[in-house]
Amino acid sequence: TKIGQMIEIFSKKYCKHVVGIIPVEIGQESIVFDAALCSGLPIVNTDLAGFRAVPRANLNALAAQRINFTRSPLIILTKTGKIISMNKNKSLFEDEIKLRQIAKDTKGIIFVIGGFITA
Repeated sequence: TKIGQMIEIFSKKYCKHVVGIIPVEIGQESIVFDAALCSGLPIVNTDLAGFRAVPRANLNALAAQRINFTRSPLIILTKTGKIISMNKNKSLFEDEIKLRQIAKDTKGIIFVIGGFITA
């Protein structure tokens, strides 16, 4: 599957092991369940947006607590089926700008792997 390919690319490129899936915001459940079924990974029973949908990625519980983090590095699946790597950025704001540009350039992003659940 594409999700399996993405996990493999992420693990090899960034020497990180993906151990679970976190929905970014409420409303992403079907994508998360599909990813869990395809990958065999567990779903973490939380979302970082406080159980609501949010207009920007930086509106989340970690940012509200002033915890400095980024979501990158990332592996991104676009609507056109292309898999794209995004190296580590300096800030969550930079992650968001680059993700929005990729979505615009490729007619949308379907799924993203990376960020929070790595060991």
